[in-house]
Amino acid sequence: MTIESVAEKIRAVGPEHVVLSSDAGSYVLPPPVEALREWLIMIDSAGFSREEIRTMVCDNPARLFKIGTGSAG
Repeated sequence: MTIESVAEKIRAVGPEHVVLSSDAGSYVLPPPVEALREWLIMIDSAGFSREEIRTMVCDNPARLFKIGTGSAG
């Protein structure tokens, strides 16, 4: 899968409906933090704003898993 096809799929449903993560954790891949950093650089290069990336990496998972984000409700 190319970054272009991933970006197309994200745009089709909207960043507000996407959770970005990585498949890191295998010994043949970079350490998880580095793998996620590299993945987010590619997403950024596909034209997504920092706000959209934050939505997909932070806000959507917090909402999905009902994790408090510091505000009530």
